[in-house]
Amino acid sequence: MTGRAKFRLKKKQPLWALPILAAVLAVLCISFGPSSRSAMKQYLRERYGREFVILSSEKVPRDLLGHRVYSARTFTAAPKDDPDLRFFASSYWATDGFWPVIHHYCNDSYEEEQMLRIWEEEARTAGVDYSLVLERYPCSREAQTFRSGYGVILSFGPKDLDQICLLLSRSMERMLAETPAQQGRMTGSTLRLRYREEDWPEDNCCTVALTLFYSLFHTGNGASEWQNIDTDPEAIRECILEAAARYERQYDLQ
Repeated sequence: MTGRAKFRLKKKQPLWALPILAAVLAVLCISFGPSSRSAMKQYLRERYGREFVILSSEKVPRDLLGHRVYSARTFTAAPKDDPDLRFFASSYWATDGFWPVIHHYCNDSYEEEQMLRIWEEEARTAGVDYSLVLERYPCSREAQTFRSGYGVILSFGPKDLDQICLLLSRSMERMLAETPAQQGRMTGSTLRLRYREEDWPEDNCCTVALTLFYSLFHTGNGASEWQNIDTDPEAIRECILEAAARYERQYDLQ
């Protein structure tokens, strides 16, 4: 009886060991992932076709990691021929929720920093006020020294609609012409338009999010699909007013 019990126990031992082995392998992957300065320089060079310099690098403390991120290293970088244009990059290990599957990712804010600089110039020229929300993934929001993208928040009504549409059009066309940004490719930058008709209750506001340069549009039958953003001022105006009309119907504000 004792011999059989021992035999069964030995037979089950490998099953108990599988989760432990998976965890050990995951830790090894996290510890020895390709997060060196040379690897990041190569990633940036392959992505943008130009040479970069890495100005600094640091491992992100565990208490500053973002959701489902298990290890991360951040970098401050700049184009070799334009050292004043500083931006951030990151190399991190994260799971999509199916533990123990952990993936390695690289990310950077090279496009976003250029786009933000253009936006700030255009908004200052137009005399338009806005607020800024900084994105920090793979870090948590407490990591104040790092940013991966931004959200511009614009609040306006019918009186300012034409001016805002012209500003958005000029800004996006400059971004497409002067940065690596392309139509149909997601970026870490979002224009969050908060539009309110004058006869709406004070707490009601329609939000239109333009994720440069690819946005979620409603098809009219209750479904949605991703489409390129038309940078023509009239097309932007139509997009905002269509969203406002849907908002009115949804909350019975007509």
